[in-house]
Amino acid sequence: MYSRRAVLRTGVAAGVVGVAGCATPGSGLTARRRSAGVPDPEPPVYREWLPAPDGARSGLESASRYVDVGRTLERGGTLSVHLAATAVEFWAFGDWFGHDVDEIDGMLIQGSGPITTIYAGDVSIDDAAAGLEASGYDPLITDDAQALFRRRDHPRIAAVSSEGVVQTTVESNSDRALEDAIARTRAFLDAKAGERSRRHEADDAFARVTDALGAGIRTTVPRSASSWLPAGGRWGTAIDATDDGYVRRATAVGPHSGSSSTADGLESRLDEFEAHVDDVWDGSPTVYGDDAAIEAVVVAEADRPAESIDRLVPPRATLAFAYDDTEDAGVVAHRAGEAIETERLSITVNGRVVEDLRFESETFDAGDRFAIRGLNRNARVSVGYLLADRLGITLETFDGAGASLEDAEIDRV
Repeated sequence: MYSRRAVLRTGVAAGVVGVAGCATPGSGLTARRRSAGVPDPEPPVYREWLPAPDGARSGLESASRYVDVGRTLERGGTLSVHLAATAVEFWAFGDWFGHDVDEIDGMLIQGSGPITTIYAGDVSIDDAAAGLEASGYDPLITDDAQALFRRRDHPRIAAVSSEGVVQTTVESNSDRALEDAIARTRAFLDAKAGERSRRHEADDAFARVTDALGAGIRTTVPRSASSWLPAGGRWGTAIDATDDGYVRRATAVGPHSGSSSTADGLESRLDEFEAHVDDVWDGSPTVYGDDAAIEAVVVAEADRPAESIDRLVPPRATLAFAYDDTEDAGVVAHRAGEAIETERLSITVNGRVVEDLRFESETFDAGDRFAIRGLNRNARVSVGYLLADRLGITLETFDGAGASLEDAEIDRV
């Protein structure tokens, strides 16, 4: 046990207080979190999927964001708009693999280059394989524990095990890009299976950040350090629902001591940390820290009532696109997955919204297709979906020249 100095700040009020604690980094933060009425984080199970970087071109050093599905849905059929805004991107990314969202424990998105999404939970390999094949995937590699599938018209790789499905984009048509995508998906499955060193086992700072944040509805570990973060430090954020609002936390760990005046150095870092959090979040943060870590907490009431999850989360579906030269039309097909309400669909072509889009049916179901007439073959087409409170999301984006009618296996309209 030892004594250390810590700074506690709420809004603009600041003071220096003495904190007693044991030698575990951040233990003082845990005590102060409890005193503020913020629940302790649960074990960060999602990090079991994150492999230690090995220097390969795999995107494993980039950002990680996680949605705990059970926690998101634990309040029944409603979700606050504020929390939904942090979660919808995870539902929208990836192709249908035969499992509903509520069958998955959590969704982890990794990377800003070749985006990779891990859908963690008890998975039926047979059902996932059938779902992926209905979505346009072909079997690629199969062994006793894993099955890999490849989609060619919208290049993606999907890897399946009994504990989850990993989907990633293929950056180009080269053999090297395909090899990298396969290695990327297998790295996550191997880490989860314990066959590869995990990131928190090799990176102490990352382990301490994820310990502090736990399994929030959304956790982010940024790709690059901010100006207030010391060399060798890491930081992340989490958001959790409360009965009438939400709690947001930001935690940074790193060598905050080492200057001639530790208290002054800590004050400076807290000033920068508070200014950053106050700039990007609503509400006044409570900021505190010690020689091992700094943390900011914002507890806020929901500013809007909860909405039905059906209105806040887009349906999970696999869409395909092809160009029909005989009709000068782009064809959007629903290959597999959930029905999509057509009144909520929007189409943009080269960034401009198609104003006179009309559908004959109220839903766009698996097996259905529609044409966009008078479309240039090289057009960039995005399919959007309108959620509640004018919140919209892009379901899929296609480059017209990148697909042919034969590749997509769509009949002419």
